[in-house]
Amino acid sequence: MRLTKELCEHAFSSAPLEVQQWVIAMIQELNAANEKHPLTVLEMGGDHVSSAAVVVEEAGELIKSALQFTFEGGRCYDMHKEAVQTGAMAIKFLLNAPDPVKDREENQAAGQLEEFYCKRENGLARCRAFCGQDKCKKGGSRG
Repeated sequence: MRLTKELCEHAFSSAPLEVQQWVIAMIQELNAANEKHPLTVLEMGGDHVSSAAVVVEEAGELIKSALQFTFEGGRCYDMHKEAVQTGAMAIKFLLNAPDPVKDREENQAAGQLEEFYCKRENGLARCRAFCGQDKCKKGGSRG
């Protein structure tokens, strides 16, 4: 997705402070995870399914902590910690996943993503952000 520096700065600065704090917490967690495990799953010979499994494993820990909080008197801190770790691993997954814009021919899901962004999510604005076009390449509606 083509997100300019200006668009990112505007989105971040216009987000509520609490959102900014959680995003920063995820970035800090990502940095700590990268220091502890500098190689990605892909660099260790894994594939994208294995990389996604890391995100799912963290999400499983989030579910577990939510169950413990709800039914066993667990700590809300644990839910927050696991949510931040899940977000950090989702970011790491996205950083290492194929880029649907650059690898459109190799990534069969790109057509589905493009159609989703162009038809279902804010029309033309999303189309421009995703593929840089004023008109959906699929020829479909933009809104």
